[in-house]
Formats: sequence, structure tokens, C-alpha cells
Amino acid sequence: MKKMIFLMTVIIAGLMFIPNVYAAGEEKPVDNIGNLQTTINSAGEGDTVKLTMSDASVTTDTITIDGKNITLDLNGKTLTSSQNITLMVKDSTVNIINGTIDNTNAKGVTLNIDTSTVDLKANVNALYTSINFPNVSGKNKSNLTIESGAVVSATNNVGLTVNGQIKDSTDIPEINIKDGATVKCENDFAIYQAGNSKITIGKANIEGASGIGTKAGSLVLNGTTVKATGALQEASPRGNGITSTGAAIQMESNNGYNGNIDIEINGGTYTSKSNVVFLEYPKEGVDETSAVNRLHITGGTFQAAEGKEVFNVSDPFDELLKTEKSIEGGTFLSGDTPANISTYIKEGLKQDENGKVINPTVADVADNPKEESKNPDTSDINLYVLLGILGVSALGLGYAIKKKVK
Repeated sequence: MKKMIFLMTVIIAGLMFIPNVYAAGEEKPVDNIGNLQTTINSAGEGDTVKLTMSDASVTTDTITIDGKNITLDLNGKTLTSSQNITLMVKDSTVNIINGTIDNTNAKGVTLNIDTSTVDLKANVNALYTSINFPNVSGKNKSNLTIESGAVVSATNNVGLTVNGQIKDSTDIPEINIKDGATVKCENDFAIYQAGNSKITIGKANIEGASGIGTKAGSLVLNGTTVKATGALQEASPRGNGITSTGAAIQMESNNGYNGNIDIEINGGTYTSKSNVVFLEYPKEGVDETSAVNRLHITGGTFQAAEGKEVFNVSDPFDELLKTEKSIEGGTFLSGDTPANISTYIKEGLKQDENGKVINPTVADVADNPKEESKNPDTSDINLYVLLGILGVSALGLGYAIKKKVK
């Protein structure tokens, strides 16, 4: 037993003093914008390419990061281009930090992500499209994380889009928009999910003339704020693009796309200034089916414009919602008036006079400090256990030292 205590002590002490080991890359300064591409091309594994010129804004042709694992440190500067693409990331892993990337082309893309992993801790602006996932033979296995504080902003097209020809079942873009991030578009959709992809959004701000438009893929919203501020427009299904209608979440059933839309909403706020919150409609010729497989809501506030319903959906989707009854929570409003969505909510639940989905058999119970005291936080238990182990280990170490001194 004594040997075991001594061994535990040695192991714990050893773990406490193991140094952190990082892949150490070099910093590659760029003091002239004309050297940016060559510096990126020569960068090694883990290197940081850092803009060090004195100018606050620098203009470039298209910059390509191909086959690299690097950090691009904008160093507080704005990297601007009027080319079709400002920054192309291909077959790479890239951290983009500390600054802004911009595109001023009327049909341009600021950040094009092709089969790559990108961690974004910078701002991305565009007159047209800010972030694009292009089609690569029906695929594009990429990962994008938009970190807290990053702002993705477009004026005339979309903040972020996935190409509609991406139809593969597995090699698809996976996009994670963290708490505190922002994606917005002044005159169109903040996000347009045309191709098969998985988009997970935390407590981020998504704002546009329309909020999120989707024709395919998975969408998970965890406490997200989605705000549609544009004018009311009638949906006009088409084979390329999506018409902004002023809805918060717009779903188009279109057989030219992958479909299989799956939406999970766990809290948040979803509002439309001029239209409904949820708009779903078919392209001509697909009236008997819906591309939406599931819409599951556990909570949130859903507020349509005054005089508008929360849902405006096709007959097939209406039947799916009535059959699945997958709304388990949330408050549903038309303007400031409760909106009746009772036919869509889970069996056994109902709406109260404020439009909130409740369980009528369970009374609301206020937090009880006494109850909390009976169930201490798991982290507290873990702390007590750790302190106990360290205490026992210290006793064992003292005993071992004492015995050795004797």
C-alpha cells in the first residue's frame, strides 16, 4: 500500500511538471504586399505569415494558400482586392487572425474555401459574397469555424454560402459559428445553404434582409439570434440562387438540389420585420413532396411581422409538421399577439395565453436553493476528490521521505 501511495505521488508530481510542447513555426514578416504570395508559398509547417507594412489597408491580386498549414496574421490591417476572389484557401489548414479581408468586386468573393480547414478570428467583408464553399466534383470536405467576435458581412448577395451542386453525403462543408460571432448581409440572405452541408450556430447574430435560406443539409441553432429586416417579397423558386422574401428561415423544396433538410432549434430569437418566421415552398413540379425531413424546436422566441403567421408552408410540409408534432417548446407570436401553432406541438403539451408551449401537467417551479444544496455541482465533487487525493499523496510522500531519512 505504501509503495502504491508513493508511486501515485511520483506520477502526479511528474504530470504537474511536464512542459507544454507546441509545434514551433517561424514568423514570416511581409513588409511589402507584393511579397505576400511568395512568402506564403515558402512558408513551412506551422509558420505565421504576418503583415508588417505600415499601411492600414493594402490591395492585392488574388492570394492563394495551397497545401499549407499556417497562420495568416493580418496584424490589424485590411487586405483588399477587386479581383474575383481575394483569398483562396485550397487543401490547407489555415488560421486567419487579427484584421479584415475585403472584396470590392461587384460579383466577387472574399474568402473561397476548397477542401480545407479554416479557423477565422478576423473580419470578412464583401460588396457581393463574403465566404463561399465552391463545388468540387459534387464535394467539398471542408471545416470552417467562425470564432467569437468575428464579423462576416456582405452588401448585395450573401454573407456565407455553400454551392448547390455539393450533393455528396459525407464529403461536405461543416461550419461552426461560435457564440458572439456575426454573419450579416444588408440586402439579401445572411446565410444561403444551397448545397449539402452541416451548419451549427451558437449564440451568434445572423442578420439580413432575409435570415437563413436553405435548400439542402443540416442546420442546428443553439440560442441563435436570427433577424430578417428586409421588405416583404413573394417567393420565386428558381434553379440558381434564392429569392429574399424577408423571412427569418426560408426553405425551398427544389429537386435540382440535394434536399434532405433537417433543422434543429434549441432556443434563441427568430424575428421577421415584414414576413413570417418560417417560409417553406416547393419549386413548380414538386408539389407533392417537401425537401424538409424534420423541424425540431425545443425552445426560443419566434416573432413574425404584425398580421403574419409564424409558419407559411406547403401542404406536404404542413402534413409532416402535424404528423411529427416535433415542437416541444418556444413562444410563438404574430407581432405582439400569440400565434396558434397547436397542431404542430408535441402530444401532451399546449400553448398558454402568451403563445408559449407548456406542459399543463407540470407547474413551473422556481429555483430552490435548498434543493441545489442537496445536489452539489459535479465540479465541486471533483474538486473535493482531487484535494483528497493530493492530501493522501502528500502524506505518502512525507512518509516516504521520512523513512528514507531514517
